[in-house]
Parts: sequence; structure tokens; C-alpha cells
Amino acid sequence: MKARDLLTEFYDPSHDEIMKADYDDTRRPRLTLSHIHKMRKSRDAERVDKKEYLDFLPSMYDQTQE
Repeated sequence: MKARDLLTEFYDPSHDEIMKADYDDTRRPRLTLSHIHKMRKSRDAERVDKKEYLDFLPSMYDQTQE
């Protein structure tokens, strides 16, 4: 999966204006189910990346004694 595929899947510019807070706005932004779903998907992608990295790490630093 390429980076642009991830960005198009998780990033939508139309949502930028919704979450923008004004200087005098003291309310917290509303957390919706769609926000939670996006956070879960991004966390799952991070877990997959970390697992692939940890699987590759031993082969990167393999020191075989001959």
C-alpha cells in the first residue's frame, strides 16, 4: 500500500473546516462514531507497520558467527 492510498483513505479536506475551533470557542469538539472509526483504522495501520518492522528487525541485525 502506498502513502497516497493511505492519505486518500483517511484524509478528507472537507472535514478540516468542521473541526476548526475559533479563538474564543471554549467547547470541546464533538467526538462522533466516524471519528472513532478513523482513529481505529489508523491505529490498525500503525500496528501492521510495527509488526512488519519487528519481523524484519532480526534479519537486519543478524550476526551469524562462522
